[in-house]
Amino acid sequence: MANKKRLPIDFTIFSKAQLTAFISLMVISLILGVGIPIFLSSNLLLSIKTTREYKANELSDEDLISPITFTFIDEESTKKLKDDAEAQVIPFFSYSYSSTLSMKDDTEGLYDLIEMYTETGSVPEDIDEAMKGYLILTSKLGDGGLKVAALTCDTVDHFIKEGIFQDRDLSYLLQEGKKKIVVESSNELPYSLEKKEMNIADCTTLNSLRSSIYQYLIQSYSNLSFEEMQLIADLSQMIIKPNVIYDEVYTKSQVDSARNTVEPVVVKIEKGDYILKTDTLVTEEQLNILEILNTKKVFNISALSVLPRVILVSFIMIFWFIYEFSLVPYSYRKAQYTLIMLSIIDVCLLLAFFISWALVNRGMTEMASFMPFFILGMVGTTITNRRSYGLAGTLVFAALYTLWPTSELMTFFYIVMVASAVNMSIKNDKGRFHTIVLCLLCTLYSILITAFFGIYRGIGFFDILVNSIASSANILVSFIIYSILLPILEKVFNIPTKQRLLELAYNDNAVLTQLSQVAQGTYNHVKNVSDLAYAGAVAIGANAELTLVGARYHDIGKMVHPEYFVENQSDKNAHDSISSQLSRSIIKSHVRLGTEKGKEIGLPQEVLDIIGEHHGNDLIRYFYNEAVKNASKNSVVEKEDFQYDGNIPSTKESAIVMLADCVEAATRTINRPNHQKYEKFINSIISDKIAHGQLDNSNLTMTDLKKLKEAFIPPLFGRDHHRISYDNDKD
Repeated sequence: MANKKRLPIDFTIFSKAQLTAFISLMVISLILGVGIPIFLSSNLLLSIKTTREYKANELSDEDLISPITFTFIDEESTKKLKDDAEAQVIPFFSYSYSSTLSMKDDTEGLYDLIEMYTETGSVPEDIDEAMKGYLILTSKLGDGGLKVAALTCDTVDHFIKEGIFQDRDLSYLLQEGKKKIVVESSNELPYSLEKKEMNIADCTTLNSLRSSIYQYLIQSYSNLSFEEMQLIADLSQMIIKPNVIYDEVYTKSQVDSARNTVEPVVVKIEKGDYILKTDTLVTEEQLNILEILNTKKVFNISALSVLPRVILVSFIMIFWFIYEFSLVPYSYRKAQYTLIMLSIIDVCLLLAFFISWALVNRGMTEMASFMPFFILGMVGTTITNRRSYGLAGTLVFAALYTLWPTSELMTFFYIVMVASAVNMSIKNDKGRFHTIVLCLLCTLYSILITAFFGIYRGIGFFDILVNSIASSANILVSFIIYSILLPILEKVFNIPTKQRLLELAYNDNAVLTQLSQVAQGTYNHVKNVSDLAYAGAVAIGANAELTLVGARYHDIGKMVHPEYFVENQSDKNAHDSISSQLSRSIIKSHVRLGTEKGKEIGLPQEVLDIIGEHHGNDLIRYFYNEAVKNASKNSVVEKEDFQYDGNIPSTKESAIVMLADCVEAATRTINRPNHQKYEKFINSIISDKIAHGQLDNSNLTMTDLKKLKEAFIPPLFGRDHHRISYDNDKD
């Protein structure tokens, strides 16, 4: 007998205007949820000013307390770390492919030239005079000339591998404070050159080449004569040229990478920390913090950090929407209640922002007790008659507010605890005086919880007192706004709150007065049905006030033709003079007429549903049986013609009224009623409704039906109670 589960979100129930409003409010919520904390993080601290300009080692004249937890970049320390990281980067050099191959070719050509001259005494015509002179010198050595040629080739090969550097590159790096370099390996040259790290002082340039050649020859070939060494050095110098080049572009990229990998030095100031403290020495660090704040050097939120905020706020809002959307049992209220709560959330966020800004400018750091979050739970709980709905709206506010720099994690739990205490009380509102008691009770709850959190967080007694007073004032203001806002919402959106339902049930009403005048029997019937339905709703935890009002108005359609309904008849039955088909039409019409009358007087849709569903699509058995009995042999009486045109009950409240209506009418026929007879009769009625599918969409369980049966019996005894006749009883 429960509804089939459906997806909680069905946007088809939104009108175009409602869908536009919903999207707009969700976007506003996202902007507020993301924009406010970013704005506060970037600007809130800039309003903190000292009473005078301080210097280091002076005594402070004031307490300056951070109202929020914030961070900023220590640029001086960060720059030092970046410079250190840059200093660790070793400059990169690479071998010149063309210079190295050119020197290799020149050494081979030199050896061939010396060998040719030694054997033939002739030289090519294009040889310059200096080279001819060297050839003559080598020829005088005889076989030693080829030895000089070979050693020259070996010397050039050695310095090719060692690398010849340009003086200007090394001088520039020395000026930059560099002491080492790295020469990259190369496998493309005739030599397999490995990557190596060198001290700049050990690098060979053209200026230091000759001395390096002599040093190499002495170490490697100590038996050479001075003339041979000099000749080898001269020939080597003719061939050797710089072949290792400074790779400035790659080195610069490595420097940039090293500097970029350095994390900024972030200094964190916790909420409540003293930036300055009265009668204490002002330090350079404190002055630096003040300078950073006053020159707008606070840590800016990057675009990368904004994205997680957007995702988080979106998740919070979507989760809240899905959860609250699924809580509302009436599809036509889902969009309405969602828009109401979204509007209140957005307004509360804006109010909270302005309150926070004002409090920070006055040096306050504890602000949660000033925040306007009570109204969310009050309105949400009241309009839906569900505590969880109101609390969910408060949770959204608490979650978004906790993202602000003026709050912390404990703020979330504080808001949730105080709001929960208030929400648990709101549903028990029973009258004007009780509202005063409720306000005082909620104030007591808020003071106790505020004091508890203050003691837990270790704040001073004065701050606890201020926050407790603020929380009490917040409760009072919230109740005033709630008392003004609720009737407006009831009127504008025709919401069946408990207060409005009680007014509809007990206040003088023209329709019920007219019913009592033109259909006294029906009026008595609906009063008895109301008693049964109310008792049943209380027993199973349904909306008792809605059930009561639905029962009071469920038969107002009988005012049109009251004489055709048995409870209004005396001796004569009006149906005796008309056909069963016409009787059927009159009986069926009271549901439609009741719904139309309810719309005229502005009954909430939930009450109209009960009026329209209290007979479901059940069979009007008496007149159906009469039609069958009076029908000719060749005619067929269709059951559908004798069924009510309404929908079967879609809620527990509607089903309760249906059962109470049947039970109240049917049990009047019981002779000498007792508990057992009532129970048996009610069981048969419930079984019949189940058999005909009238309770399929009602969400009533078998346990609920058992409780309803037990709840119906006491009012029936009260209705059917007869006084004992006394001899002297003249009344």
